[in-house]
Amino acid sequence: MPKKKHNAFFYFMLDYKRREEAKGRRFRGMEEVSRLAGPIWQNMDARKRAPFVEQEKQNSAQRSQEKLNAGSAVSLIAKEQTVVSKATQIRNRVEAMISQATDNNRLERLEFYFISFGYFCALSDGRYVPAEVGAVRYSLEGGILDTFHMLINPGPLPAGKRLDAKQHSENFHQLPLPPVALGEQDFDMIAHRLGMFLHSSDKNKTSENPLPLLFTDRGDIPHVESILKDILNVQATGMEVVVCPLSEMFFLLKKSVLYYSLSLPEGFPSESIPQILLDRDIYSYTPKISCEFHEQQGNGTYCALSRCVRWAYVVSDSCCLDLHIEMIPGKHIPTDCISLLDVLSTKDDSVSVLSSGNDAICGQTTDRSSDRHSNLRENEGSETYPSSSSHASAFGGDYIDLESSASRTMEDRFKIRDDPTAQQLPTAGPGSMYSRGLIHPVLGLGRGRRVAYDNTPPVVSNRKSFK
Repeated sequence: MPKKKHNAFFYFMLDYKRREEAKGRRFRGMEEVSRLAGPIWQNMDARKRAPFVEQEKQNSAQRSQEKLNAGSAVSLIAKEQTVVSKATQIRNRVEAMISQATDNNRLERLEFYFISFGYFCALSDGRYVPAEVGAVRYSLEGGILDTFHMLINPGPLPAGKRLDAKQHSENFHQLPLPPVALGEQDFDMIAHRLGMFLHSSDKNKTSENPLPLLFTDRGDIPHVESILKDILNVQATGMEVVVCPLSEMFFLLKKSVLYYSLSLPEGFPSESIPQILLDRDIYSYTPKISCEFHEQQGNGTYCALSRCVRWAYVVSDSCCLDLHIEMIPGKHIPTDCISLLDVLSTKDDSVSVLSSGNDAICGQTTDRSSDRHSNLRENEGSETYPSSSSHASAFGGDYIDLESSASRTMEDRFKIRDDPTAQQLPTAGPGSMYSRGLIHPVLGLGRGRRVAYDNTPPVVSNRKSFK
């Protein structure tokens, strides 16, 4: 039998009964409450009745939702299914892109775009106030092909958000707050430069071409999507922005790399391992890969550009050796590191800490690995290496016994060398810095399109082309 519909007076009676009982009064039943509350209700105006009328509307709306047998609202289930469907569609697109490159024998030349945003604060409507953007164009064969970085001055902060912005800045990127924030204020200019970078692989760099799939850390997807939609003015241009979890792409890429190279392993044993590798962030304190501001501050860990570069290094370290791609300092690994191809005599014996060739990847060792490293020590004479039992590894001590074959690999992997011929990280894209150094603070409203960060919709722009 369906529940009886209650009107606004019923909710007033409940409120009246609760207030009177708090004073010590007792009632024999709801009939007595109704008799006493009736005259009071009759003398109440519309303003005083409004809270109880609203309760009636909310109760009616809840009852109107069609329920499943389990009692869950169909509308909520449909919303959850929409989210799952979107994630499935994104995964299918990433998998199709990688599979197509594999079938065409060009997996090592397939280009990916990694992107990261720093922000000042989050707003109540789900939007974020941007502070900086960093992006990287990457392939397994070429490593880091190009980089992009811009500092963003979003203009005045919304009322009541300055404390949130101050705390977030101090804890992370440490960029100065508006109105003295560094960077570009014209969102049309930011959109133009970012669009040119994201279309750098296209012959005709116009907004008529769809944006490539963009990859970022899974936890960053909400604010990356929100900021991109504001900057690219999606409401006016109708541009499709697809932001994908980097760990998912990493998992699918590793699987295809091993299939492509005819290796026996089937890739990562679990989809959670790529995320673990990214969270480990073993290159987090690598110098000279962040923007000029964060290099001067000594806070490159939270630089948007540095994050993208470090992601590229992690992917390279895991996949390149499986395809026998020599890792170039500054492209695949930091400039002050040496690749394993410089340490080991042949490509067939190359082992990366993250590559499938490492038999210790799941805590196992082989005699072949131990013999190979024993021979290397004998050939190098009296040179000794410190014990690595206390060292951290890509997976942590629970996964890799660093006294095994992986220990020597880890030590050699990160030996420092002074090589003036090592290729440097490509300079940031056209939107990163002026030739005089850091962009000077810009006061006032600036020029061009602005985004109003006061929980209102973005300002519509007529710009629809990156030409």
